[in-house]
Amino acid sequence: AELEEAYNAMVDICMSMDYGLMESIICDLREYKLEAEDKEKVSKIESLLAELDWDGIISVVQQDVKA
Repeated sequence: AELEEAYNAMVDICMSMDYGLMESIICDLREYKLEAEDKEKVSKIESLLAELDWDGIISVVQQDVKA
């Protein structure tokens, strides 16, 4: 549930393009014991953040979200 909240927060952060806050959430997520799939997702988000690809981050975050 916390992970889902973090992903939802990432979408909001992308809308405001807040690099520092996004970086902070990624650091927090790295502290969690994540499943391999989520570790991969966080790494992908981190790479996209380095490129400032906000739309890319949103699409990665929303990939697994069930409407």
